[in-house]
Amino acid sequence: MRTVNGRSQLLGLALASLVSFGPGCGVQQRAAEKLIDPQLRSEGVLVERQRGRRDLELGRYRVEELELVDETFDGSGPLAPDADGRTRPTEQLRMSFTLAGGAQPWTAECVGQRRQPPDHDLAVLAGELRDEVAVHCQLAGGESRWVLRVEGPLTNNLLGRVYAAGEAEPGELGEVGELGQLGEGGPGRVVEVVMWYQLWNFTRRHLPASLVVIRGDEGTEAALILDAPERAWLDAALDDSGRELALTTMLALRLLPLGFDG
Repeated sequence: MRTVNGRSQLLGLALASLVSFGPGCGVQQRAAEKLIDPQLRSEGVLVERQRGRRDLELGRYRVEELELVDETFDGSGPLAPDADGRTRPTEQLRMSFTLAGGAQPWTAECVGQRRQPPDHDLAVLAGELRDEVAVHCQLAGGESRWVLRVEGPLTNNLLGRVYAAGEAEPGELGEVGELGQLGEGGPGRVVEVVMWYQLWNFTRRHLPASLVVIRGDEGTEAALILDAPERAWLDAALDDSGRELALTTMLALRLLPLGFDG
């Protein structure tokens, strides 16, 4: 695992979280696990973080050649300045890794951005995360090429999509919600980062450990708890390529330190 171009506080804390787990982690993950589709939990293939290993390994799969680069915001993507050139402080990270151990290696090359909210000072005083984030990844395994896009504010669960490269152009990713999230009705699979849950139908709470879920036409295909020790559930009907695509997608969101884990 390598980081270059300096280590921001955000990078340092995020990398430390990947190797810090203890006896209380099972309790912390319980709420997230209950939100996973019951059929996937009972019939899916469970792969778990290998304890005692410095590198991130889930079952036979392992993350190799992880690089995180803390770089200057380039003004691109959904968080780009408006037509008048106005913007807010934005952090940009570039990340790449290889998922090895499967039928074939998969690679991920990602850009993650995180922008301060308009009421940043109030958010800090309230101890709340209101930043806006955007993730764009190029995923590749053999001849397969996929694109992952997720964007929205950390005040809500985030919706995005993973789809075959060339399957869609910007603006063709399905229904776009009022907060700019990429929702149902588009190509590929829906990817949801679940950070909040409803309590008693009138209030909501932040999950102690967040969750990423991938849904296809037939239902939930995969889920990963974004907390150490990492655990992932994969639909038993997925072939090797489908499982490795799902793991690469979910691990990209786990490894980008943008605040998904609270």
